[in-house]
Amino acid sequence: MDAIELTERIRKKDLRGADLRGADLHGADLHGADLRDATLCDATLRNATLCNATLCGATLRGADLHGADLRGADLRDADLGDADLRGADLRDADLCDADLGEAALGGATLCDSRWWNTRIRWRGSTRFVCLLERRSTLSPPAQTPTPGADAPAPDR
Repeated sequence: MDAIELTERIRKKDLRGADLRGADLHGADLHGADLRDATLCDATLRNATLCNATLCGATLRGADLHGADLRGADLRDADLGDADLRGADLRDADLCDADLGEAALGGATLCDSRWWNTRIRWRGSTRFVCLLERRSTLSPPAQTPTPGADAPAPDR
């Protein structure tokens, strides 16, 4: 994809399947963008606006999302392994079936986010449970334990 085509796709916010490895999208306005199955490995999305963006199946391994606004974003089945999500706003985001690997989540806002069957590995002394707000959903709607789920259900 050449620069002109990429610019047009960003303007239209239609980036389905786009290869944006290492792209510098620092502070970009991608509110409501369609990034399904996009490849954003090692991309810089620091302080970007991704409210209500669709990132289902996207690969964001190693991406810099520090301070990004991901309110209401659909991140189902996304690969966020080793991504920097420190200070990101993930309120009402759907992270079901996502893989966060050892993503950095310090200072992230996670209120009302959904984490059913999300995979995450602990990094250093980060206490993931302390980051979650009480209304976040860590299990299926019926609150039944799911074999293999990495995150515990919240105390009610």
